[in-house]
Amino acid sequence: MHLREYHSEFEGLSSSYDDESMKKNLTIEQKIAELSSQVEDSWARERRKDIEYGGLKAQLDAHYLLREGFPLFQ
Repeated sequence: MHLREYHSEFEGLSSSYDDESMKKNLTIEQKIAELSSQVEDSWARERRKDIEYGGLKAQLDAHYLLREGFPLFQ
């Protein structure tokens, strides 16, 4: 086998490996982006729940303060 033939075969293997690696990397990057988006959505839902809870707690505290003279939760 001549050096040129060996080099040519090696390049073929290298480029197919590179293509496969690039596809795997792209798949991983897409999965990371998808999971990151899901995490951000989850955090946003939790923040909304915290805000809603804070508002409801304030309403309950005000209600019981007016009615009973002390807050329900301390």
